[in-house]
Parts: sequence; structure tokens; C-alpha cells
Amino acid sequence: MLTRLFATIYLMPTYTFSGLVHPNRAVINHLEVVPLEVVSPDFPNRLSVRVTILASQISVVVDSPDDITADLDTLKNMLLGIVATSVDALGYTLGHAYSVEITSVVLPDGNYIVFGIDVPVLVESRSARPLTAGRVVDLTLQNHHLRRAVSDMRHAVQVPQDTAFYCYRAVESIRQSWADAGDEKRQWLEMNKALKIDRSAHDAIKDWADDQRHGAGVLPMTDSDRVAALQHVWEVMDRYLILVDRKIAILPDTFVLLAGK
Repeated sequence: MLTRLFATIYLMPTYTFSGLVHPNRAVINHLEVVPLEVVSPDFPNRLSVRVTILASQISVVVDSPDDITADLDTLKNMLLGIVATSVDALGYTLGHAYSVEITSVVLPDGNYIVFGIDVPVLVESRSARPLTAGRVVDLTLQNHHLRRAVSDMRHAVQVPQDTAFYCYRAVESIRQSWADAGDEKRQWLEMNKALKIDRSAHDAIKDWADDQRHGAGVLPMTDSDRVAALQHVWEVMDRYLILVDRKIAILPDTFVLLAGK
């Protein structure tokens, strides 16, 4: 019995993730999280997760009964949430504000992968951006609503567990451009009319965002839901930038109505 149990544990695929805690001038000397059994809708079975931080160097060891190499980005995002929560709790006790990143992983076969900072679907859609980077910078520096929106979009990518919250708040920042329309309901109507968006297009992220911003204990978004939320806010931003750049009140009829999926 003991021999078979040892063999099962030994053969279980192990993924070792590495990362960093920032800023490096406020070193976390030692933090070890009690081993966790993690359930996620993205993975068929429970994962065993062990987190250790030494000299602000993050190590996360994941044992899985399945080969999950094909879902490394999803796994990395889930682990980032676990590590960030642990470091946030420590930061509370110390009165410090830290940020974390996971930079690489050693696979069960010994291969080593360094993660990029991009979201593949957003990188693939770069050619769809309506303005040059320089023009976007110029407009953003002149427009308070754009500044808030792009900041939230950055957080939506960097904080996977709160992607919907930040995506929806970015859209709401854009909505504030129509503050002269009156109340919130009227602002939504005017924005959607100007940008050729059906109100249902926002609904997919609104339900997630409402739970997150009200502190509800919900399951994390699946990777596909997260990608859909990011794609939506990028499309809204594309349309808003065209409106601002051309100094027009409404997009021309050549734009297809953006509707819910």
C-alpha cells in the first residue's frame, strides 16, 4: 500500500512556477503558505498548490493528476490570484503595498518557459486598432475619461481575478463623457447610440462585475469569459477613440451594431 501510494505521488505531473514581488526595495524575507487543494472550473481535478516566497522570490509548486500543459496561461492566472492574495494579506499586516508577477514555469518534462506580458487575443487584434499609438497617447493625456479607462484596462489584464470589475469600470469611465446627458440611464443610452452598441453587449461582463465590485464570493471567471470581457472593452475603446479623434457626435452607419453574444 505504501509503495503504491509513493509511486502515485512521484508520477504526478509537477509544475514549478517562479516570480517576483515588487518593489524589490521592500524585501519579503520569508512567507510560506499552507499547502492548498484548489478547485477551478478550468481544470477537471483538484490541484495541490504550495507557495513559498524567499527574499521576494516566488516559488509555486503545483501537483496535478492531469497533464495541464495546454492550459498554462489559465493556470498562471489562477496562481497569480493566490499569490497576490497572500502578499496582500501580508501587506496589510506590514502597512505595505506590494505587487506580484509570475514570470516562468518548469514543466514536468524539465522544459522551461518564460511568460510574456501579452494577452494573445489582444495582440492578434492589434491591426484592428483604429489609431496609432502616438495618437492614442496624445488623446489620452487630454481626456480624463480616457485616462481612467486605459488605467482600468491595464488592471483588467494584470489582475485576472478582477478582470470583469476593471473592464466594466473602464466602460463606465467612457460613459461619463456623456455626463451632460443627465442621469446614468440617459448616459448609457447616449453612449450606446453614439458608439453603435446594443445595451446587451455589456451584459456579459456586468453580472460578473456587479458581483466583484460588491464583494460577493463567486467562482473565478473561466478563461473564455475573461477573454470575452477583455475583447469587449477593447472594442468599446476602439469606437470611442474614433469618436474623440474625429470630433464627431455619433459613428457613421458603416459601423456594424456591436451586440451581445
